[in-house]
Amino acid sequence: MPTFLLDENVHKPDNIIERCKKEGIEVLRVHQLRLNQTDDPVIFQYVLENGYVFVTGNIKDFRADAIRWAQEGHDFPGAIWLQPEKYRNVEGIIRKIIEVAAVYESDVVKEWWLD
Repeated sequence: MPTFLLDENVHKPDNIIERCKKEGIEVLRVHQLRLNQTDDPVIFQYVLENGYVFVTGNIKDFRADAIRWAQEGHDFPGAIWLQPEKYRNVEGIIRKIIEVAAVYESDVVKEWWLD
């Protein structure tokens, strides 16, 4: 099962972490790793090096990097992309993390969108 990393733009991260922990899912936030207010390329590299599934609303910057990385033939651990209207949907984010954790090993495409 992967570890999920919440970007700074995810609303109420402590609530998400607490609920996912009860499901046996490890979720961290960039703040815990002292990566808050860090440049996007540094965070992206950290995600890659540690195999985290990244949960972010910064689709514009990170998705382009993820696609480029995968096109170069590298393994991408995955991301849950949050569109702007979904940043504050704490219940939806929790459900999506639980869903992704359940299918992670069998999914070929490591990219999910919060519905």
